[in-house]
Amino acid sequence: HDAMMGSIGVVGGKFVIGRFLREIVGVNIGILSKGKRAGVLSAIEPFSEDGRKWFENSLDTTYTEFLTKVAMGRGPQVLLAKADALDKEAEEADRAWVSVSGSKSWFGAGQSGAAVKRAEADKIRTKASLLVAARRHSNHSL
Repeated sequence: HDAMMGSIGVVGGKFVIGRFLREIVGVNIGILSKGKRAGVLSAIEPFSEDGRKWFENSLDTTYTEFLTKVAMGRGPQVLLAKADALDKEAEEADRAWVSVSGSKSWFGAGQSGAAVKRAEADKIRTKASLLVAARRHSNHSL
């Protein structure tokens, strides 16, 4: 028998048309907003660094919640596999350095990125443990 296998994930982004409107169409658009991230999803300007981090965190949170729901049907191994993958990414971030003029400098996420990934892996493992406990409780109450 043939089997199909796929990957699960969450994808997000935004189209930015502000430059097109200004340079090609000749329309100038201004944004009036109040609040740190009020215009984060605006199609007029690209993400700021803070906005990009917020959006990526939002996608990561959505993905973790999605995995949690999948794990409720398939079992905690789904969550544990994600936690293991995050640990591997953290190890890679720890090793990600580049030699610049003979000195070592952190490249990319560096140590802070590794710490964030480890913290997320710990949260996911906690969810897996809670899922196992909830399953045991529901099996005993039947």
